[in-house]
Amino acid sequence: MAEKPMVPKDPIKSRSMSKPIFIASAVLLASLLLAGYDEFWGRRPYKDFQREFLDLYQNYLEMVMPRQEERLAKLVNSPKYKDLEARRKLALEDLAAKEPAIVEEVEVIANDLTYLRDVQKLPKSQFSAYKWEAEAAASDEKRQEIIGKLDELRRSVYPVDLQYKLPGEAEIPTELNYLELEERILALQDRKAELEKARARLGAPAIELKKQMDAYVAKNIEGPLPVNVAKLMKKAEDGLLGPQANSVDDILQIHIREFDWVDRCESCHAGTEEPINMSLADIVLSTYSGLVEEEKEDALVFIRDWLKDQDEAGRKAFTDLVTNPLVDTSKFPEGIVHAVEDIRPELKSLVAFTAHPTKELLQIHPPEQFGCSMCHNGNGRSVTSVELAHGKNKHWLYPLHARENFDAGCVQCHTDDFRLDHAETFNEGRRLFEHKGCWGCHKYKGFNTEPEMLAELENRRKSIDERIEKMEIQLKVAPPEERPTLKMEEGRLLTELEELEADMSDLLVQRKRVGPSLKNLRAKVKRDWILPWLLDPASFRPTTKMPSFFRNLPEEQKAAHAVRIAAYIWQNAKDPSEVVTRKFDRGDATKGKELFKNRGCLGCHTIQLDGKMVGDGFAADLSRIGDKHNYDYTVRWILDPDSGVMPNLRLSVDDAQDIATFLISQRQGTRWEPTPQLDDPKLAEEGAALVRHYGCAGCHEIAGMENEKGIGTELTAEGSKPKERLDFGRLEHGFKEHGQYTHKHYFENKLREPGVFWVGKVFDPEKNGLDRLRMPNFRLNENEINALATFLLGSVESTIPETWRYRPEGRAKDIQQGWWVIAKYNCTGCHQVTPEETPSLWDLPWFQGVDAQGRKPESHRPPTLVSLGAKANPEWLAEFLRNPALTHDPAQYNGNGVRPYLEVRMPTFRLSDGEIETLVRFFQALDSQPVPYVAPDLKPLNPDELAGIRQLYADVKCYQCHAIGDPSWDARMNAPNLLVARNKLKYDWILRWLAEPSSIVPWTAMPVNFVGEWELKTKDGRRIVGTEFSWGRGGKTARIKLKSGETIRFKRNEIDGEPTLLRTVGTTIPKALENVPGDHRDLMARYLLFHYNQSEIDKVLKK
Repeated sequence: MAEKPMVPKDPIKSRSMSKPIFIASAVLLASLLLAGYDEFWGRRPYKDFQREFLDLYQNYLEMVMPRQEERLAKLVNSPKYKDLEARRKLALEDLAAKEPAIVEEVEVIANDLTYLRDVQKLPKSQFSAYKWEAEAAASDEKRQEIIGKLDELRRSVYPVDLQYKLPGEAEIPTELNYLELEERILALQDRKAELEKARARLGAPAIELKKQMDAYVAKNIEGPLPVNVAKLMKKAEDGLLGPQANSVDDILQIHIREFDWVDRCESCHAGTEEPINMSLADIVLSTYSGLVEEEKEDALVFIRDWLKDQDEAGRKAFTDLVTNPLVDTSKFPEGIVHAVEDIRPELKSLVAFTAHPTKELLQIHPPEQFGCSMCHNGNGRSVTSVELAHGKNKHWLYPLHARENFDAGCVQCHTDDFRLDHAETFNEGRRLFEHKGCWGCHKYKGFNTEPEMLAELENRRKSIDERIEKMEIQLKVAPPEERPTLKMEEGRLLTELEELEADMSDLLVQRKRVGPSLKNLRAKVKRDWILPWLLDPASFRPTTKMPSFFRNLPEEQKAAHAVRIAAYIWQNAKDPSEVVTRKFDRGDATKGKELFKNRGCLGCHTIQLDGKMVGDGFAADLSRIGDKHNYDYTVRWILDPDSGVMPNLRLSVDDAQDIATFLISQRQGTRWEPTPQLDDPKLAEEGAALVRHYGCAGCHEIAGMENEKGIGTELTAEGSKPKERLDFGRLEHGFKEHGQYTHKHYFENKLREPGVFWVGKVFDPEKNGLDRLRMPNFRLNENEINALATFLLGSVESTIPETWRYRPEGRAKDIQQGWWVIAKYNCTGCHQVTPEETPSLWDLPWFQGVDAQGRKPESHRPPTLVSLGAKANPEWLAEFLRNPALTHDPAQYNGNGVRPYLEVRMPTFRLSDGEIETLVRFFQALDSQPVPYVAPDLKPLNPDELAGIRQLYADVKCYQCHAIGDPSWDARMNAPNLLVARNKLKYDWILRWLAEPSSIVPWTAMPVNFVGEWELKTKDGRRIVGTEFSWGRGGKTARIKLKSGETIRFKRNEIDGEPTLLRTVGTTIPKALENVPGDHRDLMARYLLFHYNQSEIDKVLKK
């Protein structure tokens, strides 16, 4: 019997699917819930930020409104505003009196125009129809017939009922033909336009005064206008954010399509672009609940009470106290420092809701164009967490810069700039890199460019030399007819070679090392001083730029290296007899001290005087120079410093001996341990390798090592180097554990103590320390470390396209290139270059107050250079920079060419022609002057003009202040020598200066010697000409001074129109000028530019 086949079980019938379906459903539900949570809460933290910002912002606006209303009320009640308001009221009254008649006249004209257009409507349509028929006529006969109808229509007369009589009409017409209709309409339209213009002229004063009132309020109110605060309150109440008024809970995204950059930072930082700057202090003052936990409320209340008494600067400083780890806490009350420390995390979290602290930067870099992360780093796309958005996760390459390093973002785009507005840390970082001489070891694009340029020119010179040699061979074998062409080509190459060699010579002058030349060391210093200096320079001069070497060596190797380096540089220096070729007498130390104080030495140097350190600090501190220097070399150096950036002060031998005697007296009497071993040739031979090893020639000129290159790595893109290539050494694990495995912490620690990452390394004893770290310690303070670290953090291979990076051109380029030279020679130590800066020399006590001659401070200190570009002829300025004495006469060379009365001396710098051109273009660019400068086409004065202006010059007694070229006379003066005016001054600047000197130099003693001459017409037909015209308060009265000296007054309703400025005249008008036409400022300017010379001075003094 056959077996029944096995039938497989039906899984649906035999097993239940409830369990898998239940599990699947549970997973699906869990996924749904998780997705919902992730969508509405987990991945949307920015929503909480936005809602919290709106709450804080509304609280702040509610606090601001009454304050701004009070400020507005004070302004509205101020005398200035009341004066404008009264004048506007008078203008409105005048308008109210005259406007109705004009309005009525315009209405009558408008009625007539409407009526005439109705009358014209039918004949005009007929005329158009006849004209079209004539143009379309099939025959001349038909055309002539229609033209006849047109003529008949033109002669047709239409009765009219008009109300307005045009000016000049005897009576109003009662009938008009077709052409007269058209003419009447055009005449009425013209008359209506005239009346409307007249009405506008009547209303213009009131409108202008209203603008002035609004401008006065806008300029003088501190903070926003109440009306603008109200608009912002309404916007916040409606839940709208940002400049585009996005709805709350929206992602605020910026997309730069050119290189697909996405930035969503303002989704959380919603207050960044708000027009009112809500600061951290404002949040603390305006929000009274929810900022901190209850147990910390006392600290917040203490801070709030302190902030109430602070001004804007104090509140800004509070933000720095909370956010900046480098802030000087000694400037704050101790209680505030402790209170901030108690709630620092809570306060720092509130910074996310504040406005951008520098709105001017947002105007230069609009967020909608640049975003935020392009400058600040971080992951601008992310909005899912603070950690991810700030790029603090493990694999993000561009973490958000710390607040103190925000200026790092400037470096990647502003590689050609030396100085930027609103970027103090950037400026300080570049200045320190230049000033400390980092470029002596480390190559960095834009720094120390002369060696590369010289190398390039040298290659070009060799190429030209080779071509000239080949040319000479060709000339010998070439047929006669080809020789002229070859000779011309050779001449062109020789000319090119001469220009190239001149450029090379100029670059050699321009190239300056950061440290002094060591070629004259044996003549300059005491031998026994050198070894202690190398071992510990700061113990001798705490402020020296010379860094501390050998800190990474064992004690026994420090002295061994130092003595060999000292022996080499000592034995390779020039023989003293080659450097100092004569013996100098001892001078007067007391006189030398006064000369040192007054000649301007402290514009660069510092020194201990009367127990106090004074001076700029750009150059060496000279407090102990007597323990180091030889006297004869010091005199010779003061007379002619032949290397570095120190200029020549053009001193006499006696003055140089006095100053040197004073300086040599600046000593502690230290007795250095004798070091005869420095004369050992074997040590010097071994020292050569060490000098190269430590890169001494990167900062100093050393005989035989003039062309040595820097020993350090290039730093142009150091910030882009992967962290794994930064040598944290054995400390890497610890830095990772503490979350400090970053470029920032590496740079900061390396700058603070270069050998920190070499701890625990094993070295080869056979190499005698040559395998140890060479980088010295510059003893930087924390602010300097931060500035240099910021500079290095920004030194990256930027992902921003080249077209987006800033490359200054034209005027901007001239300004940036000029700042390099200004910093190189420390021009700002003596001179004010921009209005907001004060030179350190100006702050010295002996440049304050009235001097022995009774002159004010500004008359015996170096002049301001603000507006120099507008003032000085570029050709003259270039010559002045070459030779500030403006003469080579030995009798006058040791003085100032422009201000001979000044004790402080404008020195002669060893500037290259390229640097002089850079400085001239810099000052021209600062004042927006055209390049090249073309002087206006002016004519000399005629005899009458010359006689009159000479008399005016004598009457206002210009010679009582201005130098005139006589040494005994000039010593008592306090104003520049005008004999240089014809070559120095620009015509337009002279006019501005004579009109209002204090608008250019606010503290000047120069009086106003020229005033406006006005013409005033009265309604009774009189024409009054005089000076010193002014309106009284409220504009109800006016006064004017007549030539006789009498001052007369008028009421506003007596004056016809506005007064007219005719010209400027002298405050006293001599008879010789009374009948001479023309502007007196113009005459004086041309007098100075064409006629003023020694002969003119003699004529004036005789008068």
